[in-house]
Amino acid sequence: MAGGGGIYSAGILALLESTSAHNAAVGGDSEGGANGGDGLGGGLYVAGGTGSVLDTAIVHNRATGGDGTDGGNGFGGGVCVATGTVTVSASTIAHNRATGGHGDGGPDGLGVGGGVYNLSTFLADALTVIAHNRASTSNDDCFGC
Repeated sequence: MAGGGGIYSAGILALLESTSAHNAAVGGDSEGGANGGDGLGGGLYVAGGTGSVLDTAIVHNRATGGDGTDGGNGFGGGVCVATGTVTVSASTIAHNRATGGHGDGGPDGLGVGGGVYNLSTFLADALTVIAHNRASTSNDDCFGC
């Protein structure tokens, strides 16, 4: 598993007037019949705690699953919230990608939540733009929001 191409947080995170751009969380390719690794949160991966994001751009990042017998998953090209709480205000999450890895004999991996993949608590205000993201399987802009 590769988590947090740009930023990994499991505690207290505060991003103010920042940019997380052109980062990648890429799951490893497998050898000898194993499955591809998962890529989680190309721009930001939150594995617990709390995060505050204010007036920040999370753009042009990617989460890509590795190739293997079963392809790895790419979850949250821009942001992946596994556990914890993330609050986003007056920010932009755009032009990110989530892509599953290729399966060699098994299924391809999933690419879900090009902008945001949320399994916990993700709060965004009306001034936040989440747009123009892509996912190879589903939920181009936001999964679980």
